[in-house]
Amino acid sequence: MKQKRKIEVDNHSYVWVLEGNEIYTEDKWIIVTLQGTSYSRLYINPYAHDFEIKPSYIKKAIEYARINGWLPEGNKGEMRL
Repeated sequence: MKQKRKIEVDNHSYVWVLEGNEIYTEDKWIIVTLQGTSYSRLYINPYAHDFEIKPSYIKKAIEYARINGWLPEGNKGEMRL
């Protein structure tokens, strides 16, 4: 079972999980959704940029995605970073 983690960003609650829960396997994605939704996903590839998997970096990725057009409130679409 995947361990889901919660994070607050700009007064919104998000849930994120590392696909497969394996931090040592390339081609895995961190998947972020607005809590209570399921269709609008943010996919973060931590291996493409030596991304550290910790809450402060997840928060920065969410903020970056929001600034660049990711709107999870619509509960549709996706963005890949």
